[in-house]
Amino acid sequence: MKQLFFVLYFTFFICDLIAQTETNDTTLQSLITTTVIPAVTSIVTGAPVPALRAVVGTNEIKEYNAQVISTNFTIPIIRFNPIDEASTGAPTDRKGNVSFFNSIGAGVGYYWGRLTEVTDANAKVISTEMDNTFGIQTGFLFAANSSNGNNANIFAWTIGISLLNFQIGYGYEFGTVGTNEKRGFVTLAYGIPVSKLIRGGFFKVKKTILTDDQLKNGFVK
Repeated sequence: MKQLFFVLYFTFFICDLIAQTETNDTTLQSLITTTVIPAVTSIVTGAPVPALRAVVGTNEIKEYNAQVISTNFTIPIIRFNPIDEASTGAPTDRKGNVSFFNSIGAGVGYYWGRLTEVTDANAKVISTEMDNTFGIQTGFLFAANSSNGNNANIFAWTIGISLLNFQIGYGYEFGTVGTNEKRGFVTLAYGIPVSKLIRGGFFKVKKTILTDDQLKNGFVK
């Protein structure tokens, strides 16, 4: 079962990488004009892609500081379940149990980051890309494992903070817990915004146009 989860995690990660690259390539290709533009090479397809410009032809690119509500898939990397020493009946040097890649999840969060919009000649948005810098999210982890006739179900609520899509948080297990384990746990996970895989997936709460100084900075001020 763990092998299946690992395959799912790897698939989600590759889909996220390809989706981001294809989105950028498609956006850039849509901005091609007769103007001579220095070319770069796509890291996935290897095809030449023209360099990005603020305004090309009738299309315009704008970047904003933005706050959005976004849905995401969650890939738990590490989970730490503390041991309830009172239930063991004896002191122990082990403080808890660690598990890796034992579930998948989904949730919703409030994020701050950089929003890139491409508009056409009629000011219609034809492409939108949100890059999260910091966020607060909540969601659920779930899994069902069966071995040797024993069923172990994971259904846990989590809440935490996100930095560049890496999430650290606290969770509470409603399903099966290990021997002497507490239901509360700490987890480190990677979040994949749904907007990276399909169009949409987030709601814009606030956006402010970036200044030239902010555009030079990789992080949102």
